[in-house]
Amino acid sequence: MRTNTEKLLKKLEQRAGWDAVAAVTIVLRLAHEKGDQEGAHRAGRSLYRLLLMMAVTSSAYWIAPEVFAYFIHFIFPLAATSVVAYDLHHDAMWQRTQWLYEMVLEHEDEGRPLAGFGADTRRLRHVFSHKYGFDLMFGFAPRLKHVAPEVEESKRRPLANVQVLWNWAEGVLAQGRREPIFSKRLVHK
Repeated sequence: MRTNTEKLLKKLEQRAGWDAVAAVTIVLRLAHEKGDQEGAHRAGRSLYRLLLMMAVTSSAYWIAPEVFAYFIHFIFPLAATSVVAYDLHHDAMWQRTQWLYEMVLEHEDEGRPLAGFGADTRRLRHVFSHKYGFDLMFGFAPRLKHVAPEVEESKRRPLANVQVLWNWAEGVLAQGRREPIFSKRLVHK
């Protein structure tokens, strides 16, 4: 069952803009202040997506690196749990913004717009799910890191497995290719 906060975050992601970024930042801050680490982490993921989408659908494109740097330094640390924190870098976010922008333009050229300038981002947000392929889902996903260096194996292994998928997807996107399904060879490494 979805909570009201999850429904709110989804609605805000469907209309990426400064108001949505401000609202999700407030949700993240309130969850952090209440000690709701999971809620703050979910809001952080939503905020990350919003920042990328807003950068490609608004006039924020050219100031995106500075906006990313601010959020990475001051806001995303509030979204850490006792196990993981966001491991974001403004250069990497800027690269993902460029890939997302190219994708938006390609879809527009094909007559299948994902979003337009200042438009509804319902379709664009699906890029962050499996609906457009695992290459995009993992390639555009925010990176995570362990909070403490000594993490037990059961908590370290899942993040290590996801790291393999992040690296694969990033390589696919960096080459300008699409590979919606990863190979079995990758999974068994």
